Amino acid sequence: MNEDFLHFVWKYQKFPPDQLITTQGEICTVLNVGQHNLHDGPDFLNTSLRIGHLKWFGPVEIHNKSSDWYRHQHQKDPNYSNIILHVVWEDDIEVCREDGQLLPTLLLSDIVDPRLLQEHHRYFKKKNPFIPCKDHFLEVPSSKRMIWKERLYVSRIEEKSERILQLLQETKNDW
Repeated sequence: MNEDFLHFVWKYQKFPPDQLITTQGEICTVLNVGQHNLHDGPDFLNTSLRIGHLKWFGPVEIHNKSSDWYRHQHQKDPNYSNIILHVVWEDDIEVCREDGQLLPTLLLSDIVDPRLLQEHHRYFKKKNPFIPCKDHFLEVPSSKRMIWKERLYVSRIEEKSERILQLLQETKNDW
């Protein structure tokens, strides 16, 4: 399982929102998925949730397996001390906060539509696909394809012009 796929699933809520139950049996409602963090630290920041009757605000961490928490040494990193939810594909071990309290965990493998996973495998698990969505290209209306091609054309011309102007500047207009 690819963690980027799990980030996609979380970010775009690709699961039924009314079927979220933590591994501890508490109902979980996502109020705001938070901001995807592409730097060091938790995967999503400023998330808001309701777990049971309590509202939680803070970061969410996502892993393939819950044991990755310990494998990545998050229990020793203060950046992970205030995680409000651990989202995993496979729950193979209970994860605790520094104070010994169980970290609420959401198991995605039970709630993600298997067709989404099949599409993911179809697009990203092939060996060296040239363009993963090429089979769906003709499904896009021809007017949108034409606009897209025109934008590509203009963008490429602008890039080439910029390179030529830069070379001219470096050579003091000596062709």
